[in-house]
Parts: sequence; structure tokens; C-alpha cells
Amino acid sequence: MKNYIFYLFVSLLFFSCESNNRETKNIDADVATTDAVTTDVQLKINVVDENKEPLPGATIIVEDTEYGATSDFDGNATLSIPYSKDHKEVNLQVSYIGFEPKTETVALNSSSESITVILKE
Repeated sequence: MKNYIFYLFVSLLFFSCESNNRETKNIDADVATTDAVTTDVQLKINVVDENKEPLPGATIIVEDTEYGATSDFDGNATLSIPYSKDHKEVNLQVSYIGFEPKTETVALNSSSESITVILKE
């Protein structure tokens, strides 16, 4: 009788572990599919004035999104923007106190882009 109960317990334990493994595999497959659809593009922006002097603290906002950055001491900023086949370009709104704001359209590829934005006083 003890052997029968032991084998029954082991069988139930085995089948419950097996069903949990199947669920985990399905979840992993869904995550892998989602990750393959979009990737991030590293957008490097250099903000300068007409004399090519860096503008630290310039504000860069990706139009119609929640993405934005502020330039560092050298006028550089980096944005990580989701890239997909349906989203191939973005409009950047760049502004700095005492300068005219500027909107730049940037075409995205699947890796990274680097641009320089020149603001006028």
C-alpha cells in the first residue's frame, strides 16, 4: 500500500511539473516574438549655435512621444527610440533659451543615427 501511494504521488508530481514546463515555453515564445518586432535605435544629437559652440542644457523632444533628452556640457545628447518598419522617421523639437526653436526630421535605420542641430539666436 505504501508503494502504491508513493508511486501515485511521484506520478502526480511529474505531471504537474510537465504542465508547468509547457506554460513556460509558451510564454518564452511570446516574448521572443515581441522582441523581434521592435528594436531600439540610438540617436546621437549634437546641439550647437551658428559659431559651432556647444549648447549645454538644450532640450530635445521627439514629437508626439514621451521621449526626450537634455544636452550635456558638450552639447551632446543620446536618445533610445523604438524602431519598427512602420516608424521610419521622427521629428525632433530642439530648443534652448534665447535661441529659435527648431524641428528636425530624422530618418531612422535599424542601428543608430548621428545628427548635428544648429540653432539660431
